[in-house]
Amino acid sequence: MISTKATLLHMPKKLQAFKKYIEGYMCSYTVENGMHTVTFYRNTDDDSYTPYLLLVCEKEDYFVSVYVNKGAEKTSGDYKSNIQVENISNDMKRFIEVIRKCVKEEKNA
Repeated sequence: MISTKATLLHMPKKLQAFKKYIEGYMCSYTVENGMHTVTFYRNTDDDSYTPYLLLVCEKEDYFVSVYVNKGAEKTSGDYKSNIQVENISNDMKRFIEVIRKCVKEEKNA
C-alpha cells in the first residue's frame, strides 16, 4: 500500500529499518500526535483485510514497539470486537512468524 519511496524516506529511521517488510507487504502508514505507526494486514475468510501487525514509533522512544492483534487470528467476524494486542517487541522469531501471515504486496511485472 505504501507506494512511494518519499513516504519511506520521511519515516523515522527506526521504522526505516523495517524497509524490507514495508516494501514487501500490504501496509499503511499514519502519523498522529507524534506517533508513527505502520500497520500490516491479514486477509480474512470474507476477503477483507484486518489490522494484524503494528510497528509503533514515538520520537522519544529508543526502539520500535511491535504489536500483534491476536484477535485477528480468528479469520472471520468483526475484528474490532476481537482486538487482543500482544507486545512482541523483543521476539524477532515471533515477528517473522507473524509477518508471514500478513498479505504480500502484489508486484506488477
